[in-house]
Amino acid sequence: MESVYDLICELADMIPDYGEREEEYNPLMDRIVEASTGWIPVTDTEHRPENFEMVLVSCIVDGKKSVNRAYRDNRGKWHGAGSMTRVTAWQPLPEPYEG
Repeated sequence: MESVYDLICELADMIPDYGEREEEYNPLMDRIVEASTGWIPVTDTEHRPENFEMVLVSCIVDGKKSVNRAYRDNRGKWHGAGSMTRVTAWQPLPEPYEG
């Protein structure tokens, strides 16, 4: 995983040329979020869960954020408890407690 510090330095280097490099900005911001939180934005097409793999998803429903368990089918549609209309990010499920 990339270091948040290195990614922020890369972002800082981009700011003077923002107008010319605008298309690089959002993917870089996605990488910063992923590196700092473990959440992977659904816009990151290089990192997707396997079809039918159960994961945690972050959703926005009626303006409120929530976290649910869900999976993607082979057409890329999310299925899980609650509304899956606005899934914004995902991450693998944690390992079960070993206590």
